[in-house]
Amino acid sequence: MSDPLILTALAKGTSAHPRFMIADQFGRVWTGKAWSDDENDGLLFADLSDLGPVCREILLGQAAEKPVFRFSATIEIEVRSDTKPTWIDVAVWGIRAVQLSVDYHQHGSGPVSGGVAILTIDWGKVKEIES
Repeated sequence: MSDPLILTALAKGTSAHPRFMIADQFGRVWTGKAWSDDENDGLLFADLSDLGPVCREILLGQAAEKPVFRFSATIEIEVRSDTKPTWIDVAVWGIRAVQLSVDYHQHGSGPVSGGVAILTIDWGKVKEIES
């Protein structure tokens, strides 16, 4: 595998109608099927959160033949409210409101050279830990 891609969201459109594209460190844009040097070919996304799954697929495709090593880290969600939410309330809110991002430009594509780290939050595993 060549050096892993470093993907970036490019802001396009207007403030009233923002749009986004995926670009790599070589200045190419994602067309939906391949990379292009022509920015006019770039696939436009209406919502920034729509880029994450596409970037994940691009990175997974690039590292498809690599062995997989998995690690888990816990995020804790503290809700302060007069009304106790259910786990499904928290999961649905998290799916809609939380964005997980990685600063690949500053810190590279993974913890080891030539590797690609893909992060995911499994909102189906939300559970109450204390009341």
